[in-house]
Amino acid sequence: MTKKILVSALVSALACGCLPSLNAYYTEDSVVFMEKLLGAWGEPGAAPVWEVSRGSGKTYRLIQTDEDGNRGYFDGHLFKAGDTLLLDLYPREEGMARLNKVMRLQLVPTHLVMRIEHTEPRLKLSFLNPDWLKDYLEENPGALAHEKVADTILLTAQPNELQDFLKAHAATPDAFKNFAELARCVCGESPPGKE
Repeated sequence: MTKKILVSALVSALACGCLPSLNAYYTEDSVVFMEKLLGAWGEPGAAPVWEVSRGSGKTYRLIQTDEDGNRGYFDGHLFKAGDTLLLDLYPREEGMARLNKVMRLQLVPTHLVMRIEHTEPRLKLSFLNPDWLKDYLEENPGALAHEKVADTILLTAQPNELQDFLKAHAATPDAFKNFAELARCVCGESPPGKE
């Protein structure tokens, strides 16, 4: 796999400050399902930012809408690494449908992980902090299999190694970066003045 191909795949991960992995962050035996994660989440009075529905088995289907109204479609697997609850996100094909075939060939789907800190009264999410991990891997290059692509870390470790790493650093200060704290929304609710 060439670095040129991977650069395009990493652009969206960089935008949210996420750490992409070629492999899943979870193992099948660590996957759990929580009904209370289902629903629409966002800011009160605004359109939902995350819409979470049930997929097949213990899989979630997620739609993430950015501030410009663009949507991203993901499959999600909620899993435990020790006592920490995490969500692995992987892009669904339908999110790539508008791209032409040549562009799709340039993109390599990757897994992202977010920590679910709590769901009540609000859903609190945080991503693994790329700045912290970059510094950590510079000091401990053999701690986790990875490649540097366009000054970005691309994790290449196997799922069991990723889980061990997440368990070891779940409580490490700065390892996770606060991303969002969202309230449960009523699907279809409109922001004030947009009815």
